[in-house]
Amino acid sequence: MRFAEGLHELLKESERVLLEVGPGQTLSTLARRHPEKTTGHAVFSSIRHVHDQYSDVTFLLNTLGRLWLSSVEVDWSRFYLAERAVRVPLPTYPFERERYWIEPQKQTGDVSRHQMDLYKKPNIADWFYVPSWKRAAPLQLLKRAEPADQKSRWMVFTDACGIGSQMVDRLEQAGQDVITVMAAEQFAKLDERVYQINPRERDDYDALLQDLHAGNKIPTTIVHLWSVTQNDGRQSELEFTEKSQELGFYSLLFLTQTFGKQNVTDPLRIGVVSNNVQEVTGEEELSPEKATVLGPCKVISQEYPNISCHSIDLELGLGGEKLIDQLIAELTDNHPEYFLAYRGSHRWAQTFEAVRLDGQARDTRLREGGILSSVCAGKVGSGRTHSFSREARVEGMAQES
Repeated sequence: MRFAEGLHELLKESERVLLEVGPGQTLSTLARRHPEKTTGHAVFSSIRHVHDQYSDVTFLLNTLGRLWLSSVEVDWSRFYLAERAVRVPLPTYPFERERYWIEPQKQTGDVSRHQMDLYKKPNIADWFYVPSWKRAAPLQLLKRAEPADQKSRWMVFTDACGIGSQMVDRLEQAGQDVITVMAAEQFAKLDERVYQINPRERDDYDALLQDLHAGNKIPTTIVHLWSVTQNDGRQSELEFTEKSQELGFYSLLFLTQTFGKQNVTDPLRIGVVSNNVQEVTGEEELSPEKATVLGPCKVISQEYPNISCHSIDLELGLGGEKLIDQLIAELTDNHPEYFLAYRGSHRWAQTFEAVRLDGQARDTRLREGGILSSVCAGKVGSGRTHSFSREARVEGMAQES
């Protein structure tokens, strides 16, 4: 009776470990049958049952191991006190250099080009590609009165050249929900569908998305037109460069960071529209200051799987209403091209062409033992600007892959 009362107190602790010391297993058997024993309690015996067919030492060592597995601290120094440890050398690995790799199946003559491209080209001269452009088939536009079959939410970052305002009019005529965002000096909500933000202020993007989230107006398609600009010559080169980064690179960076911060996981498409960025025909008057906008266009879809980002480069003054319909169609059609350009009435898609650099080419400035050095600057999540430099030695470039 008193034993049962003692077990009652001991089993109040959920992780209690009980060990019966001495001959027999009567007490441990009673402990296992106690109504308050749970699976968290462990009960062990120190001496084997009289009918067990193995030695007492084996049973005792087995119990010791089970106690250790139950988190009981063991004084191993006393356990090994009477033993004398010796070093046992192990045989070394016989480097027999035998190959056990599973060889790929031999390719037959009818293997597709796509499958063959998965294999590493043995000649380093065949590893190089140059960006190129090819004429792409024009999209089959939908009815002019209905640029999208289904009603969706759009957010248009309007430009100063009028393309954004024309697009907003076309979308509203088609019955779409459109949010207009204009560049200004501070955040303001002009009405239920018109906002203004400071492109340089990360907090303005947070305020914009918070207000849209509160009103259940998170967009499914964003048209970013702030890289559509016209250099009228009144700005200095430095001012134009800084403004291009604020309206292009940093604006896209802050916008996507805000969507990540707000945990927006619904599918989202961003169309980044620019002008004078891509060299397609070779006759464009390029603005290399705005080319940094292409970096986010490549990375956004990799960092945020729910966001697809498309770059569309234009020529100002060409296209008119037809161009507006083409832009809307680009952002409502599921096409594989992510870098597009419109020149006149033609649609161009970026591609990469293989170019062979044989050993006789002497126009490279790389030399054996030289240094490759590059510097890039960018703004990280904290909002501070950092510069990064990388250097790499060029040794045996013609021989190493």
